[in-house]
Amino acid sequence: MDIQFKLGYVKESGSLVEWPYSDKLVMSELNITGSINDDTIISHSYFPLYQLLPSSHSEEEMPEALTDVEKSGSVYYLNYTIRNKTEEELALHYEHGWLDVRRKRDGLLLETDYMANSDYPITDVWRTYRQALRDITEQEIPFTITWPTKPE
Repeated sequence: MDIQFKLGYVKESGSLVEWPYSDKLVMSELNITGSINDDTIISHSYFPLYQLLPSSHSEEEMPEALTDVEKSGSVYYLNYTIRNKTEEELALHYEHGWLDVRRKRDGLLLETDYMANSDYPITDVWRTYRQALRDITEQEIPFTITWPTKPE
């Protein structure tokens, strides 16, 4: 399912379609004070404009807005396409993903750093957990990390 949010309004004038119009501009052109009523606005050839965004896509893809609007009933939509990311975009995306993973991993290790002191009796279970945290970056994809379970 697509996520949508209102961008403003589209103005129809014969076959000419102009957009986007803000609430403020529509109110000014129609001399409206107070709140905007969509039925009144539509009767003056202004139609709500919504942006559609995909609710999900793969990590290798990205949504890209189109430059044309499509009318459906009494509403216009600025739609999107999904395209594959370029190698540079994908590399940057993964780099940011690994930064987030390392940040979380470092925080989890910091919580248990006191166990690494030579005078602390660390158990094998905790030693294994800490090693699994250090090895987390050996997984292939930063967005599907399997995190080790923290011992009780």
